[in-house]
Amino acid sequence: MSHYLTSQMQFTGFRYTQYQPTMSVRFLDPGDNTKELHYALPGDTVTVEATAQNIGSTYSFPAALKNSDLNAHVGITPCTGSDQKIYIGSTPVATDTTHDITKDSGIAFSLPTGDDAVTIRYNATVTGDSGTTATVYQRLQDDFFKNNYYHQSSLTVGAPMVSDDEDPDHYDYIVEGPAGENGWYTGTVTIALAPDSTYDELYFAGAAAPSENGQKQFETDTAGTQTDFYGVQTSDGKRSGDTSETLKIDSAAPTLQLTDRGTMSFSLKDSLSGVWKLQVKLPGGGWQDLQLYALTDGAGDPVQTAAHTGFTGLPNGTYQYRAVDAAGNTSDPVTVKKTDVAPVIVADDTATVQHSAATADSLSPQAVFDMIAGDDIAVTAPAGSVKTPAVHNTLPTVDGAARIQLYDEQISWRLEQPGSSFTPQTGAASTTRIPVDLPCGKYILTFSQNGADDDGHTAPPKVCTLYVVEGQAPDVQPGGDTTYPDGRPDTDPDDAVFPPDQPEPDIDDQGQVHRTLIDQITEQLQDPPAGGGRYTRQNMLDLFAGRYQVTSSQPDGLLQWGQLHITHQGQPASELGTTRPGQYIITRTATDSAGNTTTIQLTYTFVERPVVDPPHVQPGDGPIQPDWPQNPDQLPEVTVTPDGQNPTISHALLRDELVQDIGIAPPFGGHLSAQTAAGWFDGRYRLQSALPYPADTLTYSPIQILDSQGRDITALGIDTTAPGSYTIRRTATDLLGNTTTVELSYQLTQRQAQIEPGETGTSTGDGGHQSGSDGANGGVNTGEHRRCWVHWLALLAAGCTAGYTWLVLRRQDEEEQDPNEI
Repeated sequence: MSHYLTSQMQFTGFRYTQYQPTMSVRFLDPGDNTKELHYALPGDTVTVEATAQNIGSTYSFPAALKNSDLNAHVGITPCTGSDQKIYIGSTPVATDTTHDITKDSGIAFSLPTGDDAVTIRYNATVTGDSGTTATVYQRLQDDFFKNNYYHQSSLTVGAPMVSDDEDPDHYDYIVEGPAGENGWYTGTVTIALAPDSTYDELYFAGAAAPSENGQKQFETDTAGTQTDFYGVQTSDGKRSGDTSETLKIDSAAPTLQLTDRGTMSFSLKDSLSGVWKLQVKLPGGGWQDLQLYALTDGAGDPVQTAAHTGFTGLPNGTYQYRAVDAAGNTSDPVTVKKTDVAPVIVADDTATVQHSAATADSLSPQAVFDMIAGDDIAVTAPAGSVKTPAVHNTLPTVDGAARIQLYDEQISWRLEQPGSSFTPQTGAASTTRIPVDLPCGKYILTFSQNGADDDGHTAPPKVCTLYVVEGQAPDVQPGGDTTYPDGRPDTDPDDAVFPPDQPEPDIDDQGQVHRTLIDQITEQLQDPPAGGGRYTRQNMLDLFAGRYQVTSSQPDGLLQWGQLHITHQGQPASELGTTRPGQYIITRTATDSAGNTTTIQLTYTFVERPVVDPPHVQPGDGPIQPDWPQNPDQLPEVTVTPDGQNPTISHALLRDELVQDIGIAPPFGGHLSAQTAAGWFDGRYRLQSALPYPADTLTYSPIQILDSQGRDITALGIDTTAPGSYTIRRTATDLLGNTTTVELSYQLTQRQAQIEPGETGTSTGDGGHQSGSDGANGGVNTGEHRRCWVHWLALLAAGCTAGYTWLVLRRQDEEEQDPNEI
């Protein structure tokens, strides 16, 4: 019987494995596996790190790190026993049959999938001599196919160079540069060979130093860049171990900003070495630390803040602040001047706006009250703050220096209406507009400073009054449309002049404007008395209607008149008495449709008719034409004569005279008209009423010109090319009837070729004689120039006789000459 063994197999799948292993090897500091080593001294322990990965694989493989089977390690030997520390990744692994780099099995591990890598580390001892190179040869072998992948790494065996800081007596190189603080340099740093160094060249990054004396400069600011270099003796190739210097260079100054003057807060910044401290220089003193900040490894934080607490209690003066970075660089100083002067808010006490303009978001309190605020020192405000200038208000000075205007955002306002249901409104800035409609009325608006100023002072609030009104009080102009009462002086109402100093209008709490117009009339008592001895209430109503033209500012133009009131000596009166001196006050009020009022208050005074001097006359200083006589310096005395009918009136007469030679160019262009004479008188004589303003008006009569016979030749004028005597006259009259007449005796004479000894007279350079009370106006005329024909005939006879005698003598001389000489 035969037996059969049956085998059954099932094919579950076919798989292709991608295998592309890679490996790299390097040396690490066993005390700090983040630091890669490029040199070591003989006997040093180093960590060998191999990094393996199988790029693109989807499956992991068992593998092992082994010593190369092609090359033996040079100058380096793996550690054994307790000195050996094996890590796969971050996991420590004990030395055993599958984890021993000194054995053929090597260090077993699993090669991960994909692009993931695994690190295997073990310790080794440098056995090579100084100046040699130690090399480790490693291979990566998979467990299935026994494929090998090789890699090697080397380091220099030798002692690093010694700097002058490490051994001032025996050193190979020096580091030079402007030394700062805390291990920093503040400028260019140079690494150079010492004069008696074992080496004659320095190598940086594998290249010799660029300068012939074996040095290299580092100018770029850095927070701690490690610079690796080594020395070489070119004669025998001896090389030092790798040497490194960590250079920290910061040549830039920090910055300091005063962020809040009120709290004396500062912001300090330095982006490299960091902020170290804030210093202050007190008035009259030196720099001292105000705030010190902690440093880490010689570096500070890039941004710090500080505040000078207690600044408000310090004495007045100039304070300076500066930031210091860790390298010792200092910022530009920030100067702060401390005073005891508080800010000030200046604004109009009152302001009036029309109701039509007081709508929501239309009124800016700053503009309405022309507000401006200022301090004696620079102020700090948020970015984007604005200073709106005032139109007419100005800031007071401090010790002669101008104040600095505060920002709009530093002044707030509050609007309220005490005693009403109005909801108070506020604004964060002086220019924040009032957000609601304002009914007519009186409001209180208060400007206040937001917080204290930079010295800790606060401006006193400024309280202002805002009136919202409907139009203005009724306007009053002189003149009306009715006549004055009988018996009043005949004065045109349009000539009424109101006193210039009028009281300011008053505005009540409802915003209604009330104005009082002050007027006055002074009347002299008449004989017989004016108005039959009294002015009635109706007379005063007629007077008001004729003297005052009152109009409303409201669109409807309506006015409502109140009762006319008369008071005398503080008591009500029904009429004005015109027979004796006294004073009456007459008032009447006009009210428009908005409730605005104007009250006319007329003070009517009766006085005795005074005795007043006639108008005074003085030498004039008016302009004169080139062919006009000069104005006199003095005038003769005037003669005053009482009026024959009214003893309170008098009349003055000034008799002046002027003698003027016609000369080559006749005065007044050869003709003096009445119009020219009036202009000449205006400049030659200055007349002024003795009555006070506004009763000092004078009226003038027309110029009158008379010839030597007393005939009126005003219409003809004066022919100034021929001699003659004339009288020119004009009269000025004041409001009381007093008169002053100026009468000028004007004589025109012909200039003579000579003046005989028996004649008298004075000639002036301008061809005229002006007389005065003492001759100061050019001399006194004491005689006349006359034509003497007898003298001229005598001269003519003498001339004829002399001519005849000369002819006779010459004829005799000719007859006595020798005929042969002819």
